[in-house]
Amino acid sequence: YEQRGQAERALKLYRDIFNRNPRNHNYYTRYANQLFKQELYSELEMVIHRYLESKPRNETALIDLGKLYYLRGDTTLAQQYWQENWEKRNYSQSYTRLLFNCLISLKEYDQAEDIIRQAREHYHRPDLFAIELANFQMMRQNYLESAEEFLLFGRQNPRNSRYISNRILQFPLDSALFYSVDS
Repeated sequence: YEQRGQAERALKLYRDIFNRNPRNHNYYTRYANQLFKQELYSELEMVIHRYLESKPRNETALIDLGKLYYLRGDTTLAQQYWQENWEKRNYSQSYTRLLFNCLISLKEYDQAEDIIRQAREHYHRPDLFAIELANFQMMRQNYLESAEEFLLFGRQNPRNSRYISNRILQFPLDSALFYSVDS
């Protein structure tokens, strides 16, 4: 139904299967995503809280609750909520990655970069999340920064060189960019 554009029918099925097994992560994720798409925030809040009752440490749901606050217009509450949970999880790398991707989806690019910077400082690893940041910078057309992050990623594991080469070859053909990246 979702692929056919019948969102209401898809939502009804997601609601039914989630209600039968509210602990199932896949059911929760599909249902919550559909509620986000349809901007059914009241129902979404109930679903998130119900899921968190059985799985209070689930990072996806925790990020979703902050995203819900953000989309409702309470960006301060969302930021505080994300920060508190990030600290409670001792800057968990999986939580960091989920938050980074969430902020990108919300077009909060500066905050997304800041999350990576903070995680790198916390772990004392300047190469942490290099591939995520490389792809992010490439998306933003910051090719020099992207190349630097790809090189950090390559130093982590030299077997990544083919992937890195292929990604850098996707940069635009521009002589000024070439000389910057080459240097």
